[in-house]
Amino acid sequence: MSPAVRRGRPRVRWTPSSEPTSWTPCSLAIQLWDHLTQSAPLGPPRVVLEREGPAGQWHPVPQQATLTPSGLHTWMRLEHRRFAVGAPPVRHRLRVDSELYVPGFREVQDFELFSIPPYDDRSVPPTAAQAPARVLLYPSAAYPFDPHLPVLRGSVVDGDGRPVRDAHLSQGTDERTLTDAQGQYALPLRFVRPGSAVIHVKDRQGRTATESITVPSSLSTAVTITLR
Repeated sequence: MSPAVRRGRPRVRWTPSSEPTSWTPCSLAIQLWDHLTQSAPLGPPRVVLEREGPAGQWHPVPQQATLTPSGLHTWMRLEHRRFAVGAPPVRHRLRVDSELYVPGFREVQDFELFSIPPYDDRSVPPTAAQAPARVLLYPSAAYPFDPHLPVLRGSVVDGDGRPVRDAHLSQGTDERTLTDAQGQYALPLRFVRPGSAVIHVKDRQGRTATESITVPSSLSTAVTITLR
């Protein structure tokens, strides 16, 4: 930067730096991913990012996510400060709300957690990971499945008959889903041949169950699975 004088008035001229810019102010990038279609979700879901305060309390981040043309949710310049030397990373947590999906992270916790380091104008901003953080979304009971797709429907309950939310159901190595807040599920069975099949269920408390079904007859009724 060098001053220049024209007609007695000072003017500031900016001299381009010889060093190329190699950073981006993008602090966090999220890719929501439909587990069934292996593509962007229907909807789209509502995404909420919260920041942990000094007292351990969580507050919504004022900045709204920017949705890129490729479907990424991005946040820019998070944790930018006047002075950031020695400041520890700050935890952020992500929540995804959708009638059509249950986020995969709910199998173990209510939120997806991220740590974002602070930075100032004297340092290079921390960039988002080279690959966006992918958040899997499992189809919920309200998901508009293709009419020709076999889907097992029902609910998961505990020993007292109470619905169990966020219980993980699986069949084989490919089919996965989670129960919603009412304990209901819809598990697609794309690769199951007619005959018997076994459904495995577990929840956060470590309770498990296995349910034997018969395809296609079990697909015409709601199947209740009890965790013990």
